[in-house]
Amino acid sequence: ADATPFVITMLGDKQVAFDGKGSSGTRLHANNHGGGGGNGSNVIVSDCRVYDNGNMGSVIVNSEYVDVNNCLFINNGYHGISFNTNKHCNYNGCISNRNTYSGFDIYKSYSCKMVGCQSVGNGTMGVEVDSQSYYNTVTGCDFRNNGSCGITVYRSSRNVITSNSITDNGQRGDLSPDFSATPSGIWVHDDNTSL
Repeated sequence: ADATPFVITMLGDKQVAFDGKGSSGTRLHANNHGGGGGNGSNVIVSDCRVYDNGNMGSVIVNSEYVDVNNCLFINNGYHGISFNTNKHCNYNGCISNRNTYSGFDIYKSYSCKMVGCQSVGNGTMGVEVDSQSYYNTVTGCDFRNNGSCGITVYRSSRNVITSNSITDNGQRGDLSPDFSATPSGIWVHDDNTSL
């Protein structure tokens, strides 16, 4: 019950694809982690459902050129999905709702894109761009009813946040004295991000 149902380990320049299309689809349900991968290149994850996992829905670590397309990350114990120390990775048309922490996490990642995604009703943030993440883009997304704020950019720089709908999120004024409350909006700290 504590195992991760799939792990992506890449050797060389081969491409791996997980595709949830079909009659039953790919469902990663009720595990510690829904799924994860590391040290990959040219990976495509499409049309999967990752839900009710005790920890993260999914995490992809130390990888490059990863596309996560049209996937659902629902009711997981931490982040819905996390890009951790990646470069040139994309979230396209994904939905990450009702996760305990944030819907999407971009952590120590470079040149990643989040386009046309939805993040609603998560415990803290819709998306967190965190800890030395550079040159990432978040555009055309819907961030609503998250516990603290729609978007957090923390100790990261040169990120572009544009053309998003950010409404009815909680406030983020009680966590640190060095910033003020930002109801429903974006919290930016120690960075040089274009909004």
